[in-house]
Order: sequence, then C-alpha cells, then structure tokens
Amino acid sequence: LLKEVFDPNNEQSPLYKIMRGFQIEFSTLRAELGIKETEEDLTSRTTLKGAEFEDMCREILEKPAKVFGDTIEDTTSNPGNVKRSKKGDLVLTVADSSKKIAIEIKDVGTISANKITDTLDEAIENRAASFGILVAKSVESFPREIGWFQEIGGNKLVVALGSESEDSFHEELLLIAYKWA
Repeated sequence: LLKEVFDPNNEQSPLYKIMRGFQIEFSTLRAELGIKETEEDLTSRTTLKGAEFEDMCREILEKPAKVFGDTIEDTTSNPGNVKRSKKGDLVLTVADSSKKIAIEIKDVGTISANKITDTLDEAIENRAASFGILVAKSVESFPREIGWFQEIGGNKLVVALGSESEDSFHEELLLIAYKWA
C-alpha cells in the first residue's frame, strides 16, 4: 500500500497528482514569464520605452503649469504643421499670451549637435511655437560641449535630467527650463 501511495509513475497515487500539479503550475508560470519578457523586450526596442519618460516629464510640468495658468497639451500622436512630422511631444501654452513652447522628449542613445538643432527647429515649426526645449533622460545623450543645460540660438534649450553614471534624477532642471523658456 505504501509503495502504491508513493509511486510517482502511478496516475492514481497522491504523489503523482501532486507532481503533475506542480508541473502544470511551472509550465503556466514559464509561459507567463515568457510573455512578460517579450513585452519588456518589445518596449525596450520601440518608441514605447520613451512613452514612460514622456509621461513623467508631462507630470513634472503639470503642477507648475496649473499654478501659472499655463496649459500643456500632449501632442505625441498628433501630426502638426510639418508634413508627416510629430515633433514636439508636448506643447505648453503660456497663459495671457499666445506664446507656445514645443517640448521634444528623447529617451535614446546619442544625439549630435546638428540633430539637436534640426529636431528643435522642426518641433518649433511643427507646433507653431516660438521656443523649443529638447529634454533627454541622460546627459550622455548630448555632445560633451552641450552638457546638462544649454541654450542654443536664443529660442532653443537643451536639458538632461539624469546621467547613466549616477543614480540620480534632476527634475528641477526641467522646471528651470520651463521658466527659462
């Protein structure tokens, strides 16, 4: 009787049933984890990874904008004035004026100085803005001469909020950029 109860090959034994239950649970967990890994892999290789950073930047700007009576519009999926362009992820409209600030948010590797200028010029034109801000997640995205915070051409500003080598995030730099613009 004892041999039958503990026989792992006997489909009627409690030990077999317990082992089979564990096998099914492990298979289910493996499948779910595989799906999660695939989602994370896809997110990291597409523009979806930037969506989280865009949302965070919008949230940082919403409180002070509300205090000053300014409005923020999320335009990430809306084309603008430039044909086939969606540059200018956020448009901040200053209260009591028609001044608009186009904010382009990047969560990418490196961006050359020429690409920064071209991106901001396009964002400004695309969103009919008078000023443009390019925000990057890390300072390493910019050429060394740009650094953390740099005004370009009088109506463009480049700002980095963090560094790959530091475990810190400087959201106050985005607030300074907002008021600077």
